[in-house]
Amino acid sequence: MKKLFIVSALVLAGCATSPEKPVVPDVPIVPQKQTVNIPPGLIAPCAPLTPLDQTRTGYSQGDSVDVVQVWADEHTDCAVRFQNFVNIVSKYLNINLDPNAVGADSAPSK
Repeated sequence: MKKLFIVSALVLAGCATSPEKPVVPDVPIVPQKQTVNIPPGLIAPCAPLTPLDQTRTGYSQGDSVDVVQVWADEHTDCAVRFQNFVNIVSKYLNINLDPNAVGADSAPSK
């Protein structure tokens, strides 16, 4: 009976303590009087890739390469815009980007 009481007391004591919550500063990251102008083109959603022509019965090897090149250009455009957005935001929010992180300044240049 004594062991049951000790185990019960330990379980209840463990449940009574909650993990500490992270401290959130009351001060905004960017001063409220400061504004950051972000060009609208940088925050526009990426357009869907150009669809294949459904009326065609087949694509030659050259046609396939042309379609893939269009898709690659569309992806590169979106990746460059996103990287430019990250660069602007990180500058104004004083964020140090880790050059070894995936995606950090890795957008292909046009």
